[in-house]
Amino acid sequence: MEVARAIDTALSQIMGQPLLEAIYKHLKHHYDISSEEIPYHLPTIIRVLEEIFGAVGTKAIGSDVAKKLYNQLGLEFAEHSNYTLNDYIEEALKSLPNL
Repeated sequence: MEVARAIDTALSQIMGQPLLEAIYKHLKHHYDISSEEIPYHLPTIIRVLEEIFGAVGTKAIGSDVAKKLYNQLGLEFAEHSNYTLNDYIEEALKSLPNL
């Protein structure tokens, strides 16, 4: 899925591959969520990121991921102070054709 690949690329650019792989292993082991399933389990992903980076860190990561995601999907990004990563992704999905 294009969105899953875009999220993976954005997270990898922000966190680095070793940390991202550790997070993916945690998600698979504790939640049975694979990297391909991330777009379908965003509330859980966000909760795990908040446990690791705190709410403020997760909000910053979410904004950066959203910017990279929108760029990769060819969408125009507009930052919203009250949006979470989940909000940005839901907005992006609504904007993409054929989903």
